[in-house]
Amino acid sequence: MGILKDPQYWGRVISRIEERRALTRGDVMPREDAVAVMQEACRAFSDLVEDPDFEADLRECVEVGRRATQGMPREGEEFERFVQRFRDVEGEVLRQSGVNEGATIHVADELSGLLGVIDDFDFDRVEGKIRLIRDVCCRYAKDPEFAQNPQPELAEDALEALKGIAIVGVDIGIMTQTGEVGDTFIGMSVGVGLNKCRALLRRMW
Repeated sequence: MGILKDPQYWGRVISRIEERRALTRGDVMPREDAVAVMQEACRAFSDLVEDPDFEADLRECVEVGRRATQGMPREGEEFERFVQRFRDVEGEVLRQSGVNEGATIHVADELSGLLGVIDDFDFDRVEGKIRLIRDVCCRYAKDPEFAQNPQPELAEDALEALKGIAIVGVDIGIMTQTGEVGDTFIGMSVGVGLNKCRALLRRMW
C-alpha cells in the first residue's frame, strides 16, 4: 500500500492544517500560517509523488471516481439521503484515521456541502496536475521572498488542494481496508477531493 492509500498519514496532515487554521478561519491567513501551509503542502505532495506506488494507486482512484460520479443522484429526496449518508460515512472515516473531532466535523460538513454545488468532476490528467501542484508549492515553500511577504490567497488555495488530496487518501485507505462502503462513496470522495485542487490550478494556467 502506497502513501496515497495510507489513511493515518493523511489523517495527520488534516489534523495539522485544520488545527492551524481553526483559530483564524474566516480571516485573512496570517503570514506565519501561510508559510507553514506552503511548507506542509510541499512536504506532503513530495512524499506522494515520490512514492513508487503513486501512479498505480492514483489510476485506481481515478477509475473508481469516474464510475461513481456517473451514477450519482443529483436532486430530490434520494440526493438528500445520499448527502447525509456521505457526511456520516465521511465523519466516521476521518475519526478512524485519527483526525480530531473538531476537524472531523468541519471537514465532513464542508465536503458534503460541496456535493450539491459541483457541476462536474474533472478526472483528466490528474497525475500531471498533482505533480504540478507539488512543484508550485515547493517553489514557494523555498522562496525567501514568499517567506517575508506571503500571498494569503495563494496559501489558501494550496491549503484547499492539500486538504482535497488528503481526503482522497484518508477515504480510499479506510474504506478499502474496512470494505464497509461501496465504490460510490469512495468515488465521490475522490471526485470532491480532486475538485478542491481547482483554484490552485487556475492560478497556474
